[in-house]
Amino acid sequence: MLLSLFGCTTSQKLLEFSTSSLIFGSGGGISGATNEYILHYDGSIEKVNSLTNETVQVTTVSKKKSRILYQTFLNEGLDTLSFSIPGNMSYFIGYRNDTLIHKIIWGGDTNPPENAKKMYDKLIHIINNQ
Repeated sequence: MLLSLFGCTTSQKLLEFSTSSLIFGSGGGISGATNEYILHYDGSIEKVNSLTNETVQVTTVSKKKSRILYQTFLNEGLDTLSFSIPGNMSYFIGYRNDTLIHKIIWGGDTNPPENAKKMYDKLIHIINNQ
């Protein structure tokens, strides 16, 4: 009975969160450019270059895979985790919707929260192996 209640709550939260987009990427260095990737709930992944303001679709994952990634993001508490220690070269993961942008940010020589780094690595792995 208790498990059923948690499952319902989790499903409801996922449904509400499905209107958001997961964001991740890196930026800084000499150019100050940021490459941001946007994973939409439908599985499409876009890349936004901050210098050119160009947005291009880079790959797509299945809707099932996208839902699993969104669920993992929520299960790990990344939607509420507060961590911002940028560096010369910074990395980030978070989400955005119509009213809010939430980012977890860390510099190259900073140890980020393990769950944020794992999720970031999982998402970057998708981009690097497209």
